[in-house]
Amino acid sequence: MAGEIISVRVRGVGALRRVVGERLLKMPEGSTVAELESVLGIDTEYSPAFLVNGRRRVRGARLFEGDAVTVVSLMAGG
Repeated sequence: MAGEIISVRVRGVGALRRVVGERLLKMPEGSTVAELESVLGIDTEYSPAFLVNGRRRVRGARLFEGDAVTVVSLMAGG
């Protein structure tokens, strides 16, 4: 049904912990990882990777009610 809202739990790890934090987001049903990334406003310098329910997902992957998303930075540092 159009107009439905889903809840997605999101948390940042490592360098993205301060940027993303840990929160519950409400998103339109059918939202993708790319749309979540846009909502979070993550700077591309972090080269974020998204784990949905423990599995790495591409930005075009759909999100579903109750998904747990972990955002990690793939940037190298020293």
